Amino acid sequence: MLQILDLSGNPASLPENPAFSSLPHLQELYLRHVRLQEVPFDILNLQQLRILDLRQNILQSIPEGFKNLTSLTELDLSDNNISALPPELGLLEPSLQALRLDGNPLRRYDTRRLYALVQVTSFHSN
Repeated sequence: MLQILDLSGNPASLPENPAFSSLPHLQELYLRHVRLQEVPFDILNLQQLRILDLRQNILQSIPEGFKNLTSLTELDLSDNNISALPPELGLLEPSLQALRLDGNPLRRYDTRRLYALVQVTSFHSN
C-alpha cells in the first residue's frame, strides 16, 4: 500500500483527473510545481494524509473540503496566488502543526483570522 507519493516538478506527471481516492493509505503527497489551478477534489477524501505540499502552483483558493483532512500535520501552500483563507482551516486544529503560506497575496485580515483559528507550532507568511 502506497504511503508516500511525490509528483513534483513535472506537470505532465499529474493526470488530468487524478484518482487519489484509490490510494486510501496515502500519508504524504507532494505536488510542488505541477501548475495546479485548483486542488484536486479526490485529495479531500484522504483521511490518513499527514503532509500535503502544494507549493509553487497557481492555486487561487483553498476549498472548503480541507476541513475533512483531520490527520493533516503539515500543509504547504507557499508561492501560489491565494488571497483569502477559509475559516474552515481552523477546523484542522489541533492536528495541524505547520502551515506555510509564503508568497501568496494574502490580505492582512485573513492572516489575523487564521492566527485566531489555528494554533500551529510553525506558521510562515509574508
